[in-house]
Amino acid sequence: YRREFSGYEDGFTGRYTFAQVGADILTTQRELADRRFSDYVILGGMLNGSIKLNSFNKIGLNILRNQSGQTDTRFQEGRVSGGASDGLYQERTLAYQQRELTSFQLRGDHAVGESQKFKIDWISSYTLSGMKQPDLRFVNNFFEAPDRYIIDPAEDIPPTRFRRTMDEVTFDNNLHLQYNFTNWTGKKGNIKTGGAYMFRTREFRENTFRYENFESGNVEDFLNYVTPDNAFSLENPGGVYISDYTEGRNQYDSDVSVLGAYAMTELPLTANLKTILGVRAEQTTLNFTSFSEVNPINDVALLDEWNYLPSAGLIFEVVPDKMNLRASYSRTVARPTFREIASIAIFDEIRNVIVLGNEDLMITEVDNADFRWEYFFERGEMISFSLFYKNFSNPIELTINPQTGGGTPEFQYRNVDQAILYGAEFEARKDLSFIGLPSFSIGTNLAYINSEVDIPATELEVIRKFDPNADSFRPLFGQSPYIANAFLNFLPESGKTKASLNFNVQGERLFLVSVGGTPDVYEQPFPSLNFRFTQEVASNVNVTLGVGNILDPEFKRTHQFNGQEYLFRNYRNGRTISLSLSYKVQNY
Repeated sequence: YRREFSGYEDGFTGRYTFAQVGADILTTQRELADRRFSDYVILGGMLNGSIKLNSFNKIGLNILRNQSGQTDTRFQEGRVSGGASDGLYQERTLAYQQRELTSFQLRGDHAVGESQKFKIDWISSYTLSGMKQPDLRFVNNFFEAPDRYIIDPAEDIPPTRFRRTMDEVTFDNNLHLQYNFTNWTGKKGNIKTGGAYMFRTREFRENTFRYENFESGNVEDFLNYVTPDNAFSLENPGGVYISDYTEGRNQYDSDVSVLGAYAMTELPLTANLKTILGVRAEQTTLNFTSFSEVNPINDVALLDEWNYLPSAGLIFEVVPDKMNLRASYSRTVARPTFREIASIAIFDEIRNVIVLGNEDLMITEVDNADFRWEYFFERGEMISFSLFYKNFSNPIELTINPQTGGGTPEFQYRNVDQAILYGAEFEARKDLSFIGLPSFSIGTNLAYINSEVDIPATELEVIRKFDPNADSFRPLFGQSPYIANAFLNFLPESGKTKASLNFNVQGERLFLVSVGGTPDVYEQPFPSLNFRFTQEVASNVNVTLGVGNILDPEFKRTHQFNGQEYLFRNYRNGRTISLSLSYKVQNY
């Protein structure tokens, strides 16, 4: 059980666009002060058991249940260009969302024969998950002192209530067969093969109701605007009535299946060199049914594709159990999610945008190559250096169209043709016994990454109308140019006390690709420093103190144009302090 309260009062939301070609600044669409608070509760439980039938066979069962609820309140206030009033624009959001997950996992491990050279392991799981949003409420208005309120549906979404439900069922199965052998080198190797099948269904429903009247504009009694006393009637022709704005296209059923099979071998070639070779074949099928009144879709396959995924690696043991050289190649895939590919238009109350699905999305294929040198010392110490390269076909990125009608921008996922990524990584772990601190250890992981996506010619033409010096490429969506991690651990020999201080920071990364020439939105570096201390106070009883986000940096997303920064969104999360008590049940 856990309950968390979080929020901020000093947030900011900005929306900007180009007014005309040749402009040297961005035009402000809206600049709003932002306050948001959340109350999150989660209750979960897990039951894990296994039976050892004999020395060769073991079967286990894992049952997991989680249920969570979150209440969000948000108030934004500021100036909007071209609105119905010169007064303050205000947005109010009240949301409650409940999520639940129930999972049953049955697994088995089997060995054949006294030598146990042949092994079989399998996992079969059945998962039920759901989301309920029974009453999302959203109201926006203009305010003119002392007490004049204006509601203008032409400016933004009128007062609206949403009801949403989502149910998913997942059936996931994996089977692995392994044969172990010793070959001419005297080293151990193995051959593995197996298969997998995953089938998931989703049912999503949304009801939308709006409060409207025949006299949009000045509201005489704002606090009682949506009460029964202000309902439309012959005696109150300016009163409020409720319209059902439920859209058929936002009701959908979908299912996805992934069928896979693989074969691989780990084969020693000499006393110091071994290779790992394999191939995997996967078939992805995603069917979609939309209940749109205009363009209904009945069980259409949006994805139906085979992917063949080879892998190869070499490991050269330069110094036995000390130094290795590794080289590898593999191909992987990234599949669009239901929300990304479904042809729906869902209002996102947190980002205050309409999120559009894209039924033309394709699977992303990634070719990966890397080279790694590593050296292992005593007491878990190590040092390594890596070079890597990735080539993406049809990577997915998230776009924003700031020039849509009204005040609500649109987000949509899309593919671009290709992207490349390359870089270097350094990792090290070291204890501090050499300076008389054997209970302390330090470590770091540093990565430099360069990524490039060629901007499509038609999009680049629009961008250069506003910025003639714009580059013809941009970074890969969501990819930072550097990542840095570091830690300081304290673990005395008794093991009853543990402490750690962890630091992480990532370079700025592309968050949104802007449509129509407006500069893209980047998420700025957000350094994170966290402390955790655990003390055993009795047998199997631990007390843990945690302090999170110690630096409390500003979370910031921005546009950059002509040397000036424009805030898209910013706030501070604040520091967190947690105290927990745990009891470990011994295994028997």
